[in-house]
Amino acid sequence: MPKSPGCFRTSPAAHRWVRYSKLLAPLSVWCNWFAWSPVLAIGSGLGAGYVLNMLFPATAAINTWQITLVDLGWLSSGLSLRVNATFVIGAAILLTTFAIQHRGILQAARLQMILAISALLPLLLVGVYPLLTGDLPMQGIRAATRSRRLSIPDSCASCSSR
Repeated sequence: MPKSPGCFRTSPAAHRWVRYSKLLAPLSVWCNWFAWSPVLAIGSGLGAGYVLNMLFPATAAINTWQITLVDLGWLSSGLSLRVNATFVIGAAILLTTFAIQHRGILQAARLQMILAISALLPLLLVGVYPLLTGDLPMQGIRAATRSRRLSIPDSCASCSSR
């Protein structure tokens, strides 16, 4: 893919549209960003909602405060343009994501690796700990294996808790 004058890689679709019209290439790039903008807003809003629900109860003051900028009740009842905690945290998530990606793919990949390891490590501990301590509930495993017509030998080391 050829580089643009600013040394940034441009959209491959834009290069395909250039031969038809010089106007369609930038329009193609603009339409791509126009289509993705609601996805970014919805994703960051959902992330902010998850953070608020995880940290605070539903009746907490941070979940109920809002600043109404414009009342749009004439358009639909109860509709207004407002700033609340979901908006503020969602904007922070979006700006943090932009800052991480702005540093380059290597830094983003390193951070993604750190986040993946920190998310998978507790799952690994929860899964391996019962195997190492012998605290594995064999009744559930035996019932599952009987339904598949498999057998587990009774001389299993972790079967001593029967």
